[in-house]
Amino acid sequence: MSNKTFTNMMETLMDVPGVNDHINSLPVQLGLKVLRQRMELNLTQNQVIKLAKHKGIQLTQAQLSRIENGDTNTGIDVYKKALNVLGGSLKVEVEFDHPPTERELLNI
Repeated sequence: MSNKTFTNMMETLMDVPGVNDHINSLPVQLGLKVLRQRMELNLTQNQVIKLAKHKGIQLTQAQLSRIENGDTNTGIDVYKKALNVLGGSLKVEVEFDHPPTERELLNI
């Protein structure tokens, strides 16, 4: 599938009430990156699993599905496996845009 197809799918989803907050969660953002890469490579989930086996990575179709669906109970090790199979890596960037105020800290 092309990037255009992924973009069209995301635009349609954003019209659903409450989806924006859900999509901005970390598990969903990671899952969308995995889904986008899989779609750009034009691979089915089963093909990704076969590729994982070829690379000696233990990843199941159920795990991949949970990742792509933004499941909050999926461990980071499983994300790393999926990213590895698809040629990616995990880099974490954290920003503290709104640290507690002095007043908030005095109230603890």
